[in-house]
Amino acid sequence: MIHPQFDHLKGPERAQAWRAMTPAEQEAWRAARVGPAGVVKITSKHRFCTQCEDFVIPVHRGSGIIEIGAWVFLCFLGSLYSIWRYSDKPKCPKCGGITVPVDSTAAMRVAKASARMPVVTG
Repeated sequence: MIHPQFDHLKGPERAQAWRAMTPAEQEAWRAARVGPAGVVKITSKHRFCTQCEDFVIPVHRGSGIIEIGAWVFLCFLGSLYSIWRYSDKPKCPKCGGITVPVDSTAAMRVAKASARMPVVTG
């Protein structure tokens, strides 16, 4: 959740709303996820969004329930659905932007600039 008034926005509109927030509002939102001394607590599932510059758990297109059902009833259909579902890059659930690994240079550059170093916790 970025901000309660932005919950209904998707993709580029949400990213634009994020950029429209004041730095104090952005820091207040981020402070809820930041541990002591500016360390961002993340898990191995987290990735870095290049659009909203945040550490998020990405989403894939399609549905996991449909994928399981396709595998149970028809293995061939399940394999096709899985290939389609994971062929696209994982997206940010907040803004729909492209995500990159947490240890990438883009993520490290932003983390250093904002003094929020990611630490994988589990």
